[in-house]
Amino acid sequence: MRLALIKNYMAKKEETPIASEPLDDHAALKALLEKNIELSEEILAKVKYVKRYIFWKRVMSVIFWLFIILSTVASIFYLPPLIAQLQGQIQSMISGATSGLPAGIPGL
Repeated sequence: MRLALIKNYMAKKEETPIASEPLDDHAALKALLEKNIELSEEILAKVKYVKRYIFWKRVMSVIFWLFIILSTVASIFYLPPLIAQLQGQIQSMISGATSGLPAGIPGL
């Protein structure tokens, strides 16, 4: 994007002749002012585009960090009970499996 803007600027700059004699003519001054206004409007449009891009980039960055922070806080509150419940289920499976084993091996 930047390269295209620079190339466009350089192409327009090459088209604009530099006056070697003083500009005393009213029409020439008016033409230069109109050209200046035209270029200023182009610059304004590009600056608006860049400002809008930066604004939305900041908004998305804030949303991204809010998502990370909120998911971390939610995991701190909701994961410990789930882990305790899972640990209880695993303990009951282990105790049930060990209670069904024979106390000794018969015949030895």
